[in-house]
Amino acid sequence: MGAKKKKLHIKQDCRLAQKQSTAMTTDLKRTLDICQALLFYLSRMASIHATKHLFVQTVDLHKGFPVSSQTLSQCICNTIKPTYQSAQVPLPAAPRGHSTRVVAASTAFLRGIPLLEVCKAATWSSSSTFVTHYKLDTQARTEAAFSRAVLASLLP
Repeated sequence: MGAKKKKLHIKQDCRLAQKQSTAMTTDLKRTLDICQALLFYLSRMASIHATKHLFVQTVDLHKGFPVSSQTLSQCICNTIKPTYQSAQVPLPAAPRGHSTRVVAASTAFLRGIPLLEVCKAATWSSSSTFVTHYKLDTQARTEAAFSRAVLASLLP
């Protein structure tokens, strides 16, 4: 059962919203639009892919072969740190590759995505996984709904 559950996400649909803006240049659009960024990456890497893995090495000796999970994690961490710095927000803790999952799931939930949808996207079978491991106060979201609605009415 462990192996089957681990690969659950492989067959899951992934629908990515495409940001529409005519004001952006093509280069900038590639960096902000995940669909465009993925298409750009795939077209650039097509000639060196020696595997079906998405992320591959670009260094001559290992060119086209899969990148290790440790390397991917390091790249993610190296992106998280400057993001906090540029926003002038203190880094809450030493970032890990898994940090993006924490932030994405928590942000989606706190912005009104139903807990069941968050769990489905994260391939969790139970909402208790989210509440327990992310120690998220689900009651706080309910209590904040009223104040969010009032504040949102003030926006243009």
